[in-house]
Amino acid sequence: MGMGEALALVYGVNFVLWLWLVIGVWKMFVKAGQPGWAIMVPYYNQIVLHRILGLPIAWFVYSMALNGVIVVAGWLNQEIVMAGVLLVYVVYGWVIVRLSLRAFGQHDSLIATAIAYVVPFVLVYRIGYSRSVYGGPPSHHDVPYLPWFGNKTDTR
Repeated sequence: MGMGEALALVYGVNFVLWLWLVIGVWKMFVKAGQPGWAIMVPYYNQIVLHRILGLPIAWFVYSMALNGVIVVAGWLNQEIVMAGVLLVYVVYGWVIVRLSLRAFGQHDSLIATAIAYVVPFVLVYRIGYSRSVYGGPPSHHDVPYLPWFGNKTDTR
Protein backbone atom coordinates (compact mmCIF):
# COMPACT_ATOMS: atom_id res chain seq x y z
CA MET A 1 0.00 0.00 0.00
CA GLY A 2 1.42 3.31 -1.07
CA MET A 3 1.29 6.62 0.71
CA GLY A 4 -1.70 7.81 -1.32
CA GLU A 5 -3.79 4.74 -0.51
CA ALA A 6 -2.92 4.97 3.20
CA LEU A 7 -3.89 8.64 3.26
CA ALA A 8 -7.16 7.88 1.46
CA LEU A 9 -7.90 5.15 4.01
CA VAL A 10 -7.26 7.50 6.94
CA TYR A 11 -9.45 10.22 5.43
CA GLY A 12 -12.15 7.68 4.66
CA VAL A 13 -12.21 6.37 8.23
CA ASN A 14 -12.24 9.92 9.62
CA PHE A 15 -15.15 10.85 7.35
CA VAL A 16 -17.17 7.81 8.42
CA LEU A 17 -16.55 8.59 12.12
CA TRP A 18 -17.47 12.25 11.58
CA LEU A 19 -20.65 11.22 9.76
CA TRP A 20 -21.50 8.80 12.62
CA LEU A 21 -21.18 11.67 15.14
CA VAL A 22 -23.17 14.18 13.08
CA ILE A 23 -26.07 11.79 12.47
CA GLY A 24 -26.08 10.64 16.10
CA VAL A 25 -26.11 14.16 17.54
CA TRP A 26 -28.72 15.14 14.93
CA LYS A 27 -30.93 12.34 16.26
CA MET A 28 -30.17 13.43 19.83
CA PHE A 29 -31.30 16.99 19.07
CA VAL A 30 -34.48 15.77 17.36
CA LYS A 31 -35.30 13.53 20.35
CA ALA A 32 -35.04 16.61 22.55
CA GLY A 33 -37.41 18.59 20.32
CA GLN A 34 -34.71 20.80 18.84
CA PRO A 35 -33.88 21.20 15.14
CA GLY A 36 -31.45 18.52 13.97
CA TRP A 37 -29.75 20.84 11.49
CA ALA A 38 -28.45 22.87 14.44
CA ILE A 39 -25.56 20.41 14.76
CA MET A 40 -24.18 21.76 11.47
CA VAL A 41 -24.04 25.40 12.63
CA PRO A 42 -20.92 26.26 14.64
CA TYR A 43 -21.54 27.81 18.06
CA TYR A 44 -25.32 27.58 17.64
CA ASN A 45 -25.08 23.83 18.21
CA GLN A 46 -23.56 24.50 21.62
CA ILE A 47 -26.34 26.92 22.51
CA VAL A 48 -28.92 24.27 21.56
CA LEU A 49 -27.04 21.66 23.61
CA HIS A 50 -27.08 24.00 26.62
CA ARG A 51 -30.84 24.43 26.19
CA ILE A 52 -31.33 20.67 26.04
CA LEU A 53 -29.31 20.17 29.21
CA GLY A 54 -30.84 23.12 31.05
CA LEU A 55 -27.49 24.84 31.47
CA PRO A 56 -27.27 28.61 31.54
CA ILE A 57 -26.19 30.13 28.24
CA ALA A 58 -23.64 32.08 30.28
CA TRP A 59 -21.66 28.83 30.53
CA PHE A 60 -21.30 28.86 26.75
CA VAL A 61 -20.32 32.54 26.72
CA TYR A 62 -17.63 31.98 29.33
CA SER A 63 -16.31 28.92 27.52
CA MET A 64 -15.87 31.07 24.42
CA ALA A 65 -14.04 33.65 26.56
CA LEU A 66 -11.74 30.85 27.73
CA ASN A 67 -10.90 30.18 24.08
CA GLY A 68 -9.61 33.75 23.91
CA VAL A 69 -7.57 33.22 27.07
CA ILE A 70 -5.96 30.14 25.53
CA VAL A 71 -5.05 32.06 22.37
CA VAL A 72 -3.54 34.98 24.29
CA ALA A 73 -1.70 32.66 26.68
CA GLY A 74 -0.31 30.79 23.69
CA TRP A 75 0.97 34.03 22.17
CA LEU A 76 2.62 34.95 25.47
CA ASN A 77 4.04 31.45 26.04
CA GLN A 78 2.17 31.11 29.34
CA GLU A 79 1.90 27.32 29.54
CA ILE A 80 0.62 27.32 33.14
CA VAL A 81 -2.36 29.50 32.17
CA MET A 82 -3.11 27.25 29.21
CA ALA A 83 -2.91 24.16 31.45
CA GLY A 84 -5.32 25.74 33.95
CA VAL A 85 -7.83 26.65 31.26
CA LEU A 86 -7.58 23.18 29.73
CA LEU A 87 -8.30 21.70 33.16
CA VAL A 88 -11.44 23.85 33.32
CA TYR A 89 -12.41 22.47 29.90
CA VAL A 90 -11.98 18.91 31.12
CA VAL A 91 -14.36 19.55 34.02
CA TYR A 92 -16.77 21.44 31.74
CA GLY A 93 -16.79 18.55 29.25
CA TRP A 94 -17.35 16.05 32.06
CA VAL A 95 -20.41 18.02 33.23
CA ILE A 96 -21.78 18.17 29.66
CA VAL A 97 -21.37 14.39 29.16
CA ARG A 98 -22.87 13.49 32.53
CA LEU A 99 -25.87 15.78 32.09
CA SER A 100 -26.37 14.44 28.55
CA LEU A 101 -26.57 10.91 29.91
CA ARG A 102 -29.01 11.99 32.63
CA ALA A 103 -31.23 14.00 30.28
CA PHE A 104 -31.77 10.98 28.07
CA GLY A 105 -32.32 8.49 30.88
CA GLN A 106 -28.98 6.73 30.55
CA HIS A 107 -26.91 5.33 33.40
CA ASP A 108 -24.40 7.97 34.52
CA SER A 109 -22.05 6.14 36.86
CA LEU A 110 -18.41 7.16 37.05
CA ILE A 111 -17.32 4.39 34.68
CA ALA A 112 -20.15 5.00 32.17
CA THR A 113 -19.44 8.73 32.15
CA ALA A 114 -15.69 8.18 31.79
CA ILE A 115 -16.17 5.86 28.81
CA ALA A 116 -18.60 8.28 27.14
CA TYR A 117 -16.20 11.19 27.82
CA VAL A 118 -13.10 9.48 26.44
CA VAL A 119 -14.86 7.82 23.48
CA PRO A 120 -17.64 10.16 22.29
CA PHE A 121 -18.88 7.53 19.83
CA VAL A 122 -20.19 5.62 22.86
CA LEU A 123 -22.19 8.66 24.00
CA VAL A 124 -23.63 9.19 20.53
CA TYR A 125 -24.56 5.51 20.25
CA ARG A 126 -26.14 5.40 23.72
CA ILE A 127 -28.27 8.47 23.06
CA GLY A 128 -28.72 9.03 19.32
CA TYR A 129 -28.93 5.52 17.98
CA SER A 130 -30.71 3.86 20.88
CA ARG A 131 -34.35 3.96 21.97
CA SER A 132 -33.58 6.37 24.78
CA VAL A 133 -36.16 9.08 25.36
CA TYR A 134 -35.49 12.68 26.29
CA GLY A 135 -36.78 13.25 29.80
CA GLY A 136 -36.14 16.96 29.94
CA PRO A 137 -33.15 18.72 31.39
CA PRO A 138 -31.85 17.30 34.66
CA SER A 139 -33.11 19.13 37.72
CA HIS A 140 -31.21 22.27 38.65
CA HIS A 141 -29.76 20.70 41.77
CA ASP A 142 -27.80 18.42 39.41
CA VAL A 143 -26.22 21.41 37.64
CA PRO A 144 -23.14 22.72 39.42
CA TYR A 145 -23.77 26.32 40.43
CA LEU A 146 -20.95 28.76 39.92
CA PRO A 147 -22.02 32.32 40.71
CA TRP A 148 -19.82 33.90 38.03
CA PHE A 149 -21.48 31.67 35.39
CA GLY A 150 -24.83 33.36 35.78
CA ASN A 151 -28.10 32.50 37.44
CA LYS A 152 -28.65 28.77 37.38
CA THR A 153 -32.33 29.19 36.54
CA ASP A 154 -31.50 31.13 33.39
CA THR A 155 -31.62 28.56 30.57
CA ARG A 156 -31.92 30.90 27.59
